[in-house]
Amino acid sequence: MSDQVKVTEIDVLEMFRASLIVFMSKAHNCVSEVSDDVKRTQAWVQTEQRHHWEREVKGRRKKMDAAQQEYFGARITGQEETILRHQRAVRAARAAVEEAETKLKNVKAWERNYESVVGPVAKRMDGLRHTLDFDLPKALHYLSQAQKTLEAYAERGSLPEAPPPTTTEVPL
Repeated sequence: MSDQVKVTEIDVLEMFRASLIVFMSKAHNCVSEVSDDVKRTQAWVQTEQRHHWEREVKGRRKKMDAAQQEYFGARITGQEETILRHQRAVRAARAAVEEAETKLKNVKAWERNYESVVGPVAKRMDGLRHTLDFDLPKALHYLSQAQKTLEAYAERGSLPEAPPPTTTEVPL
C-alpha cells in the first residue's frame, strides 16, 4: 500500500465552504422572517382582527336595527311595494350581521387555538435555527481545518503526523 495520496483541487473545499456560508446567511434570514411572521400573525389575529369584527358586528347590528325600524314604518303605511323592499333590506342586514358574528367567532377560535396549531411547527423552526447557529459553524471550522491539512500535505507531499488521541481520566 502506498503512503501517498494524490490531492487535487483543494479549492473545491473552499468553494463549498463559501457556498455553505451563503446558505447559512440566507437560511438564517428566512428562519428569522418566518419567526417574525408567526408573531405578527398572532398579534394580527388577537388584536386587529378581533377588534375589526367586533366593530363590524356592532355596526351591522345598528344597520339591521335601522332597517327593521324602516320596515315597521313601512308596514304602518301599508304600501306593499315599500314593505317588500324594506323586508329584503332587513334580510340582507340580518345576513350581514350573521356573517360578521361567524367571522368574529372564527377569530376567537383562532385566538384560542393559535398556539396549539402553530406552536409545534414554530418549535421545529427553533431546531433549524439551532443547526444554523451551532452545527453549521462547526462544519465550517472542520472544512477550514481539512483544507489547511490538505494544503500542508500537498506542499510536503505527505500527511502531517496527527497527534495521538488523548483521553482524560477522572480520579476516583
